[in-house]
Amino acid sequence: MPDPDDYQNAANAPLPGDDEPAPLPRRQLQKADAILHAYLNGAEMWAEALPDVAALLRAGHMHDLVSTGQVRGVPTIAEASAALDSWPWPTPNT
Repeated sequence: MPDPDDYQNAANAPLPGDDEPAPLPRRQLQKADAILHAYLNGAEMWAEALPDVAALLRAGHMHDLVSTGQVRGVPTIAEASAALDSWPWPTPNT
């Protein structure tokens, strides 16, 4: 069994480009944040939106690899944004 500390150290090791900003639209980040907060505040109905929030984050950090064709099966930022747009904005009370 691998040592958990070894895994954590490897996962925390910086990679080229780690400090570069991800090209995610601010509106999409705000909507993802609102959905996460609504879910974390107990609005279970937002659980179904969490995969689309995760897809947006994945698209952001994999953007360069996806756009150059080095990775398949990960949505583009435009695709992930469109999926997130299919959800309404959480209301302040959710």
